[in-house]
Amino acid sequence: MHDLEILRDAWPQPDPPSPAARSAARTALLERAAAPGTPRPRWRAARGRRGLRGVRPLAVAAVSLALAAAVAAVAVQGSGGPGTGLTVQELAYRTAAAAAAGPSVRPGQWVYWQENQAGSRPAWPAFHVWTTADSRKAAYLDHGKIRVIRPDCTTHAKLAPSSASGCYFTGQPAVSGGGVYLGYLTGPMAVSYAGLRSLPSDPRALDRYLGRLHLPGWGPAPFREFEIIVQLLTTYVMPPALTAELYRSLGLIPGVTVDPHAVDIAGRTGVGFQIQVPPWIGGGADTLIINPRTYRLMGQQLTATAGKDAGKVDSGMAVLRRVLVSGPGVSP
Repeated sequence: MHDLEILRDAWPQPDPPSPAARSAARTALLERAAAPGTPRPRWRAARGRRGLRGVRPLAVAAVSLALAAAVAAVAVQGSGGPGTGLTVQELAYRTAAAAAAGPSVRPGQWVYWQENQAGSRPAWPAFHVWTTADSRKAAYLDHGKIRVIRPDCTTHAKLAPSSASGCYFTGQPAVSGGGVYLGYLTGPMAVSYAGLRSLPSDPRALDRYLGRLHLPGWGPAPFREFEIIVQLLTTYVMPPALTAELYRSLGLIPGVTVDPHAVDIAGRTGVGFQIQVPPWIGGGADTLIINPRTYRLMGQQLTATAGKDAGKVDSGMAVLRRVLVSGPGVSP
């Protein structure tokens, strides 16, 4: 009989791990796998210690079995359907992995967006617009003609002259079907596109950095961190590695939870990173919605959580398509 079979017969069958233990093990495993720069363990042969040679294969087998059990726990825990049983750290890991696999991008790269928006006046079901990855230019079709626009920074420059160079489209301009109505928001971004290069690469350090930015009226540090990341993800199209770090950072912000049954304004079911908005800012919940199968960005929305309007979406957008294209007016 094989040594492993003897040991298997001699040992009693262990009790299955508790749900809490499975969740903790899964989170630890995924955080370790997602951590940048984590060195891989190396097995080294021991010299001059002949008595250990017969034990090492058993030790390796035991480690392999333990790792397989941990992976199996992840699969079983997540088998209840998209978004079921996800921890915020696991959602952060999965969205980061999807983002890291994205294409490289340069600041002037044109991007085609198709979105729905809630709370717009006048309202329309969907719009098509092009922006550069750094959100310094936008374009739309006006009765078949391409119109290229830049953010109007005149007002911002009068209020704060130093902010003019940091003026961007914040979010995507909204254009009615025939180009009759054009609506957009402009303003200084919390982090300029050029400033992205100086952001810390470690998720924890990145959270601390964002939380220390001087942004009066943005609430306490955890909420500021969440809102800055949402602003960057819904306005810019960034290099894959940085986008991945931003998603990893979301999983480390205190107060961020998972909404496993988020529904965007286009009626699509997703899973969301969610944080409560401080009452003195307006209250409610802000949710960044992720596709539960591809782990790509689906949208963002602010929802009322109290009173007769509980569950009502106050504002938000749903990304129907986002594709890199060769220039403005080019449809994928």
